[in-house]
Amino acid sequence: METSNHMLDPWEVLKTASTLLKPSGSIYASIPNVGHITIMEQLLSGTWTYTESGLLDKTHFGFFTKAEIYALFDSQGFDIIAINQLMNTGERETRLLERTTAFQYIVHARKRE
Repeated sequence: METSNHMLDPWEVLKTASTLLKPSGSIYASIPNVGHITIMEQLLSGTWTYTESGLLDKTHFGFFTKAEIYALFDSQGFDIIAINQLMNTGERETRLLERTTAFQYIVHARKRE
């Protein structure tokens, strides 16, 4: 699945994918984390600057946190089997650290039977 932030309607894409998958079929997605510390720093300084690449890539249509990724897949009949984060740091010390340093989430979800 193309990353959902490059889609106008990722909910509809998942709905369509669900009709094409066999029962218990899987889908994988790579979704940037809008909760990353660099974005929060921008918001706290009063900016939201789009860039040529990265988390605020000009081609991104939607933005997701880990909780919203779960909600997206659940709403379309998928159970997340695994969600892994690509981190900027080498360790996971706290939940806050995880949420703010995860650059991107790699999702493996299975169609609910």
